Amino acid sequence: MEDHGDPEKRRTIRYKYRTLLQKTQDNHQELIRPESDQLQKTLDEADKLFQDVKQPREAALDSQLLAAVSNLSKKKAQSLQADFVAFEPIEYAEKLMAYVSGNRLPDDRQKVNQDGWESLGEAVQSFFNRSPPLNFMCVQPKGYYRE
Repeated sequence: MEDHGDPEKRRTIRYKYRTLLQKTQDNHQELIRPESDQLQKTLDEADKLFQDVKQPREAALDSQLLAAVSNLSKKKAQSLQADFVAFEPIEYAEKLMAYVSGNRLPDDRQKVNQDGWESLGEAVQSFFNRSPPLNFMCVQPKGYYRE
């Protein structure tokens, strides 16, 4: 049986939420480091606290904490590096020349034959298939209005 009106229990929950909020704000640099798991621990602690939330004041503190954790999660996600593959134009050109030359190593003076260009065109043709643009059959000139 739960007592929704126990003021001491409510005060304790609010105190724990405020402490957790303050700790989250003070340690925000630690929380957004990619290798840190402190953000997850903060969420786990908030979940435990939320089990005892019965009043709007505690729910508002929970909401405030979740908003802070959400903002830190966004910052953490933005700090992650997603550009693991970088485009290397020289390497790309070398691979392209090897492909159109029949997978043999071309030297600087070697020209690509017609078959090489045709095989390249066939290989990339599917990337350039597009539907034709939409054209209207009857276009009224500007300034022409029907009444």
